[in-house]
Amino acid sequence: MCSWLGLTCDSAGHVTEISLHGAGLSGTLGAFDLPALPALTRLNLRGNNITGTILANTTNLVYLDLSQNSLSGVIPDTLSSMMRGLRYFNLSSNELHVPIPWSLSDMREVRMFDVSRNKLTGVIPLELFMNWPEITIFHAQNNSLAGSIPPGISHATKLESLFLYRKSLSGRIPVEIGRLTSLRRIMLAWNSLTGPIPHSVGNLTSLVFLGFPYNNLIGKIPLGITNLTALEALDLGINQLEGEVPATISSLQSLRFLVLSNNNLSGVIPYLNITKLVGTSLADNSFTGEFPIAFCQ
Repeated sequence: MCSWLGLTCDSAGHVTEISLHGAGLSGTLGAFDLPALPALTRLNLRGNNITGTILANTTNLVYLDLSQNSLSGVIPDTLSSMMRGLRYFNLSSNELHVPIPWSLSDMREVRMFDVSRNKLTGVIPLELFMNWPEITIFHAQNNSLAGSIPPGISHATKLESLFLYRKSLSGRIPVEIGRLTSLRRIMLAWNSLTGPIPHSVGNLTSLVFLGFPYNNLIGKIPLGITNLTALEALDLGINQLEGEVPATISSLQSLRFLVLSNNNLSGVIPYLNITKLVGTSLADNSFTGEFPIAFCQ
C-alpha cells in the first residue's frame, strides 16, 4: 500500500498521509475506510467529485482538505470530539448547508478555516473566535450566513485574513476589530453593514487589502486609514460615505488601487502623489473643483 500514488507511510508502514488532489475520484468518503488508518494525520482530497456527507470517523488528523467536491448535508457536531488536533480545515466549494456548529470551537488548534462557497445559514458562532487563539485565516464568504460580526472577534489576535463577503451580514463593523493588528486582508463586501467605519481600523497597520464595498456604511472616511502605510488596495465604493477625502491619503505610498465611487463624498479631490497607483475610481460622488491632472498621467 505504501507504494501507491498519493500515499505516504511512516517507518512502521502505517499510512500517515493521503494526497489525491484532482485525481478524478468519485463516490463517498465511506469508501476510504478511514478508521482503518489510525496513523493518518493528513487527508487531501481537494478537487474531486466526492459526494455524500462528511464523516467524523478518524481521530489524528491535523490537515483536512475536502474542498472543491460535491459534499452535502451538515458539518457534523462530532468533528470537534474526533479531531481535536486539527489545524488546517478546508471544506470550501461544496454544497454544505445549515449553520456552522459552535462545537467546532473545541478544536483549539485550528489555524486555517475555510467554509466559503457553500450554502451555510445561521450566524457565525462567537465561540470560534473566542476559542481559536491560533487562527490566522477565516474565510466564510459566499454563503447565506446572517447576523452581525461578533465583537468577540477581537480574541483572534493572530488573524491575518478575514473574508466575509457576499453574505447577509448586518449591523455595524465592531470597533473591536481594531485589535486584530496582525490582519493583512479584510473583505466585507456585498453585505448590509451599517454605521460608520470605526476609527480603530487605523490600528491595523499590517493591512495590505481593505475592502468594504457594497454596504450601507455612513459617515466620513476615518483619518486613521492614512496610518495604513502597507495598504495596496482600498475599496470603499458603493456606500453612503460623506465628507471630504482626507488629503493625508497621499501618505499611502504603497497604494495601487483606490475605489471610492458611488458615495456622497464632497469637496475637492486631493492631489495624490502616489507613484504606484494604477487604478482609481471616484465616480458618482459630489466632488467640486477640477479633476487633478495627475490622474491622467
